[in-house]
Amino acid sequence: MGAFVQRLEVTTGAGVPDLAVVRKGKTHWVELKWNTKHIRSVQFVWGAKAHNAGALVNYVVGREKTIELYNIVDAVPMTNTFKVTTLINVFDKTPAGVEKLLDSLQT
Repeated sequence: MGAFVQRLEVTTGAGVPDLAVVRKGKTHWVELKWNTKHIRSVQFVWGAKAHNAGALVNYVVGREKTIELYNIVDAVPMTNTFKVTTLINVFDKTPAGVEKLLDSLQT
């Protein structure tokens, strides 16, 4: 699909996203979630700081049959977490859907 994807196993940096995705000359930071739009506070802080510094940060929520792509910018603080609210798009959980998701990562 024309992308290099590296799973990050970070033990020294709290909040670092799950994936680094290099596609079309740009590096995207992607946090993966399953059936939840809630992210930990450290994940929000990392994403907001990286975004403010010019990084491309996205949150991807997997569902049973779809994949949702969210933006970090408008996450809403909750009691112990933040909730991502700015839905960019929803994709089918198919190879074609993943290709469309990769094309839709924040630029």
